[in-house]
Amino acid sequence: MPKLELEELTTEIESTVKEIPQTQGFTHAFAPLRLLVVWMKTASSDLKQLRKELRELREYLQSDDENLVK
Repeated sequence: MPKLELEELTTEIESTVKEIPQTQGFTHAFAPLRLLVVWMKTASSDLKQLRKELRELREYLQSDDENLVK
């Protein structure tokens, strides 16, 4: 799934979950969905960091620096 679609989906689910009434019955019924939103946001953040690190590594490996050859 493309990054933009994942972020849009996470935002949409999060806004929907926030609209759920905070009554006792609904709170327990939708707790797993709230946990899913937290997990999705954490996973998205981790993937962004990993992409950044991989991009930096790729740039480092593709550089023409003579010090890399040693």
